[in-house]
Parts: sequence; C-alpha cells; structure tokens
Amino acid sequence: MLRLPTTIGYISNSFNRCPAITEIIFNATTEHISNSFNGCPALANVYCKATIPPTLESSFDSLSADAKIYVPYTAYSQYKSAEGWSAFADKLVAYDFETGEVVEVQPNNEIWYTSSDGNIVTPYKTDVFGANIVSNTYENGKGVIKFDAPVTSIGAGAFYYCTSLTSVTIPDGVTRIQQEAFYDCSSLTSVTIPNSVTSIGGYAFYYCSSLTNVTIPNSVTSIGDSTFSGCISLTSVTIPNSVTWIESSAFYNCTSLTSVTIPNSVTSIGGYAFQYCTSLTSITIPNSVTLIGSYVFYGCTSLTSITIPDGVTSIEDYAFYNCISLTSVTIPNSVTSIGQSVFSECSSLKEINCKPTTPPAGSNLMFDNCHSDLKIYVPSTAVDEYKNAEGWRDYADRIYTSLQIEIGQM
Repeated sequence: MLRLPTTIGYISNSFNRCPAITEIIFNATTEHISNSFNGCPALANVYCKATIPPTLESSFDSLSADAKIYVPYTAYSQYKSAEGWSAFADKLVAYDFETGEVVEVQPNNEIWYTSSDGNIVTPYKTDVFGANIVSNTYENGKGVIKFDAPVTSIGAGAFYYCTSLTSVTIPDGVTRIQQEAFYDCSSLTSVTIPNSVTSIGGYAFYYCSSLTNVTIPNSVTSIGDSTFSGCISLTSVTIPNSVTWIESSAFYNCTSLTSVTIPNSVTSIGGYAFQYCTSLTSITIPNSVTLIGSYVFYGCTSLTSITIPDGVTSIEDYAFYNCISLTSVTIPNSVTSIGQSVFSECSSLKEINCKPTTPPAGSNLMFDNCHSDLKIYVPSTAVDEYKNAEGWRDYADRIYTSLQIEIGQM
C-alpha cells in the first residue's frame, strides 16, 4: 500500500512501472495527478479523499478490469463527469471515508421513496419533472421512480395529496422544488433535499403533518410563502446562510417547533412567518434583518424573551400579539416605526427597554393588556417626548427613564 503524505498536492511523472503497488491513498489536498501510476498492473484499489476532483492526466493506464477507485460520496457525481476521471466512470465507488463504508448513490434520473402501505406512490402530476417516467416499482421496502433523462425539477403539484408517501430522496441535479410539490403529504416524515436545489416554492410542504425535521441545503436562497405551513410535527429546521428572505407564513402553525436560528444572510421575515408556533421558546434574529413583518410571531405563546437586533427599522402590526409568556423586550435605536397592537395581549410582559432617542412612530394599542406592572424605559432626554407622542401617550403613566438604556447607547 502507498499512502501519500498530506503535504503532497501535486503528483507528476511518479510511481510508473511499480508492479508491486496494490493500493494507493491520495490525501484530501491532492490537486493534480499526471503521468503517474502507469504500468502498475497489480493496482486494485485507489482511494482519493479530495472532495474536488484533482486534475487527472495520462495516469492509471493499466488498471485491471476489477480495480476500484473510491471517492467521497458527496463528490461522486463530480468525479463521474470530471475530465480524466470520467474515463474510469465504471470503476468509481462512492465512499464514506469517515465510516469506511460504500454508499449507494442515487442516479439523477431516479426518485427514491417509501410508502406507509408498502405500495407504489403515483405522482399526482407526471409531466412536471423535466423528463418522462419509464417505470415505478416498489421492492424490498423502497420505491424507485425512473425517468428517461435526469430530473431537473420537482414541478408544481408533483406529489399533491399523496397521503401514503412517507419519505422521499430527491436526486442531485434538481434545481427547483416548485409550489405545492408535496402539498398535504400527511404521512411524509423525511425528505432529502440535494445541494443542487436553489429554490423551494410556496406551499411546497404545506400541511405535511408528519414531517419531523428538515435540512435546507446551502444552495437555497429563499423559503417561499407557506412552504412549511401546518407541519405540526416539525421540531427543528436548519436554515442555511444562503437564505436571504423568509416569505410570509413560511412556518405558520408549526406547533412543535421549539427553536429557530435565523442566519445572518436573512434581511426580511415576512408576515405570519412563525404565527401560532406555540412551542417556540426562543428565536435568534440576526442583525441583518431590517423588517419584522405583521403577525410574524402572533400567538407564539411559549416565547419568553426576544431581542430585536440593531438594523430593524420597522415592526409591523400584530408582530408579537398574544405572546403570553414574553416577559421583556429590547427595542433598538434603529427602529423608526411600531405597528398596531404589536405587543397587545402579552399578559406577562413587564419590561420594555426602548433605546431610540426619538420616539418611533407609534400606532394604536401597541401595549394593550400587557402585565399590570408593565414599565417602558426610554432615554432620559426623551421622556417627555415619548409621553406626548402619538401611540405612546396612551401609556404615559408607564414610561420611565433608565440609566441602563443610556449606557447601552454609549
């Protein structure tokens, strides 16, 4: 066996006519292999750890018919199409270098699935995949839909109301999951979304009530309108740094969702996005967000605290309405407007730290029916201005000055 050191990234004119070599391991930093390992008839196993296929030129000219080239399973499709490596496509093996196991690779013209009754699941629409279905079989607990060409899109309504569908693996190469693709697939518990997907359309997983968790790949830039609305079993979701916009009602009524971290790439959270997420206890909103839309956290009854980040300029109507466990709120300097009933019916809310030296434009009923001991702390230089400002004057007897606020501005 020949194991190359991790410091070697460039291999040229090396190890030719070495009949005793049976196995070689290329390290993860290997970038170039040329004119090497020719005339090595005993070479049976080649392991290449590089996740980006190295440049390959005029090498391995005497590999036997049974020889195998093991490559990272995450880069298997890239190796198959890479110049040089494509000549050995029939010898490539997808491999997990961490577990030491061969990984079954899904062809890009197949959709894999399981069903609750062990029967074939027929797509609701068969002409929305960018290819034609040639077979649909279910054997040994797995369904396979095969197409006559690579699948490019899971089109609108593709699996609409396929209630027996329990899991689905979308093939690499799909770039779009369109609106209502898995609408009301009530038995769907898991979905594997490849890194090739860049957009997930509105209502794509609407009321998939058995879906427990989902990882959105780094290629996705937006989460569409009502994408996961009504996914009442969804407990966790990973939102990648590539997402810039969470559209309205994206996670509406996800009653089992307990926590969410929104990445720094997100600039806007649409209205109703997390409405009625009644198990949501905490959420991290990044400084990149400039707008908190109307009804975003309406009825999030388990939410105990929230820090609105610097950068938010507007908090729209009913954004935190009826968040009955919310006890304190910090409103940053950047906020210039607060909508109607934003914190109404927050019956445990006792403290609001409001940092702007100029009162944000206020609306009716901003703090109605909060805790009876609610105190609104504002900069000492602006107390009178707050007490006389529209929207704020209704709470004049609750407005106080706070040294803490002024220190926070230094």
